[in-house]
Amino acid sequence: MNVILYLLGASLILGGGGLAVFLWSLRSGQYDDLEGAANRILFDDEQLQRPVSREAGSGGVGVSHEIIIQRAKLSRAESQSKLTAPP
Repeated sequence: MNVILYLLGASLILGGGGLAVFLWSLRSGQYDDLEGAANRILFDDEQLQRPVSREAGSGGVGVSHEIIIQRAKLSRAESQSKLTAPP
């Protein structure tokens, strides 16, 4: 019979501790952004660190995409100049 009292006391202490941790997590904002982590896994780290330009003149293309396009144009121009240059 004494064992039931010990188990009842232990369960109340553990339950109160769990409730305290849950209330602490609510107050500290652990559940504020539930979809952010799910969306962050879809993007590369490089793209997240670079700012994205959404101005009217850019056509909605991000800065990282513009850099890739510029590099491709430069490498294409370099390869064409090597083909046309006399040996």
